Amino acid sequence: MAARRRRTTDGLATTLVGGSAAMRDVRRLIAQVAPADCSCLVTGPSGSGKEVVARALHDLSSRNGAAFETVNCGAIPLDLIESEMFGHQKGAFTGAIASRAGRFERADGGTLFLDEIGDMPFDMQVKLLRVLETRRFERVGGGTSQSADVRIVAATHARLERAIADGRFREDLFYRLNVMPILLPALADRREDVEELIAHFATMSGHTRFRMDAGAIAYLSSYDWPGNVRELRNFCERAAVLHAHSTLTAGEAQFLLSLGRAHAAIDGASAVMPPAPAELPASRPENVVPLVLPALPAEAAPADASHAQNAPDFANGRTVDLREILAAQERNYIEAALSHADHVVADAARLLGLQRTTLCEKMRRYEIAREVPFDGRSATA
Repeated sequence: MAARRRRTTDGLATTLVGGSAAMRDVRRLIAQVAPADCSCLVTGPSGSGKEVVARALHDLSSRNGAAFETVNCGAIPLDLIESEMFGHQKGAFTGAIASRAGRFERADGGTLFLDEIGDMPFDMQVKLLRVLETRRFERVGGGTSQSADVRIVAATHARLERAIADGRFREDLFYRLNVMPILLPALADRREDVEELIAHFATMSGHTRFRMDAGAIAYLSSYDWPGNVRELRNFCERAAVLHAHSTLTAGEAQFLLSLGRAHAAIDGASAVMPPAPAELPASRPENVVPLVLPALPAEAAPADASHAQNAPDFANGRTVDLREILAAQERNYIEAALSHADHVVADAARLLGLQRTTLCEKMRRYEIAREVPFDGRSATA
């Protein structure tokens, strides 16, 4: 086992960003709990940073010289989860052509992070509880008991109390895991951290820097962020690509957010976004070269002076085709992302905050041809 080392709490300032009272309390609790070596249950909505908390608990503990293993309890097939957790011997089942160490064995002396513990199959919960109580396990198909010197940090976005009441989660396992509960707030409950988080993600390694004007910051600080910090990080990645070296306005920020929920906008559903401020800055820095997209109908332009377009005039019964306008905007951004990603579809999908299959479907809908990247990689990669 690797030599153990101790770290200070300095790293918490960069991994858990935010000066709100809620985040200060979370950082203070982590600093107190990390050296204690007790089991922790991290709860909070999806995208709020539960794995970041788990890693901080590991890094600030005496176990930080050993492995940090992560298991998504809902992503492993039912017939493989026991082998994944405890390992197996060669020939233990069909396809077991070699012996393999499980996550408990690989995390020996370190930390095992059980993400989405509420999705763990009920039968496996019994076996996990036994290992937590005895600190011993056996590989599938093996007869030798092994020790489990592992700290458990579990996480869930679900209410385990309801799962217990429904008979889907063991109450005794809940209390075994919930020795030290850590609750992460939704980003909507700490809006004062939005500007600091944007500054953090905008300057991350590999990102082309961008800036926000006061209107954009005010708009983003009033947004509900249903995807929490993960959604904000995706937004910053799109901004870094599509508005490199630019200063974003509120109208542009609103549209970048809509790209992450483009299916809702095109289908006519309402994304949870506040209206963009009516008064926006009238100028850009002269040395900024904005992303150039094909011309759109006047009604499609965001309502800010930097586009030199008038708001649509609905007088005398005039109408606009909003779906056509949004579809044109979506197509233009897809083409821009594909061009930036050298037509590697997986990379373009990441820039747009979409699944690769979703982007492929949109490309078919808009009849956007797939091109072979210049370096020979598959455009469907």
